[in-house]
Amino acid sequence: MPLGGQAVIEGVLLTDGQRATVAVQTPKGIVVEPLAVPRFPRLERIPFLRGPVKLYQLLSLGWAALERSAALAFPEERSSSWDFLLALGLALLVLLGGFIALPFFLATRTG
Repeated sequence: MPLGGQAVIEGVLLTDGQRATVAVQTPKGIVVEPLAVPRFPRLERIPFLRGPVKLYQLLSLGWAALERSAALAFPEERSSSWDFLLALGLALLVLLGGFIALPFFLATRTG
């Protein structure tokens, strides 16, 4: 069974594509919680939509795991919706700049 994962705040996210679990080290010990994996069965079968749908699934799962791990690791700190929007904007900027604009720029400059 293939597994994937990523580091989260004070813990780790593990997923097998169907299920996901986040484990976080808190001041009271280790907390393990399941997370819902977003599913779009009909869209996942359409050839040109599979990639964007999978990207959305992984980004939303990773974001949910980061938010949950932050809430578990630091229960006294709460972020506002402005913090969320700022982080989302910066993430999109890095995504577009690093994976689209930079390769395009390098490809046109090097021939």
